[in-house]
Amino acid sequence: RTVTGVQTCALPILAALATLNAIISSPWHCSLTACIVPVMAGKAKRELNRNLGPVRSGALVGVILAGGEGRRMGPGVPKPLRRLGGCPLVAHVVERLRPQVMDLVIVANKSDPALRRLAPVIADPPDIRAVGRREGRRLGPLAGILAGMEWAQKHHPHAGWILTAPADLPFLPQDLT
Repeated sequence: RTVTGVQTCALPILAALATLNAIISSPWHCSLTACIVPVMAGKAKRELNRNLGPVRSGALVGVILAGGEGRRMGPGVPKPLRRLGGCPLVAHVVERLRPQVMDLVIVANKSDPALRRLAPVIADPPDIRAVGRREGRRLGPLAGILAGMEWAQKHHPHAGWILTAPADLPFLPQDLT
């Protein structure tokens, strides 16, 4: 089963790259952006230089982004672990995404045991985290996407695509691939 990769997977990356290029060109970008964005854009562009042929679900790695702080939800349980219908939000995402991909990983700031029971958990790339710490800034979802790309390349080098989903999207469509 194939879908046109440029329509489903490459467009979010291309949109992210366009945003990164706009930020880089902006006279108002902060020092963190000046350090992190070129590194992330360069890595993403190298990944896009691969063959942009059709996507097969057997060559697709799922990346669940669970690194947000969920400040709008208030203190307490981290947002991906908040319960809906008796299960954590992220468990719903894993359940819906797993049949659509060959493997999946969760990108989170903290490797909570509840997350590790669902799938492997990784952090943002160390070089990007170091710049964030040095600058005293948060990294955002693009760092998580980069972490997922690097994990997929290391663990599934034959998989040419990743499919990202936020951890707080419990009703993720079941026909993404």
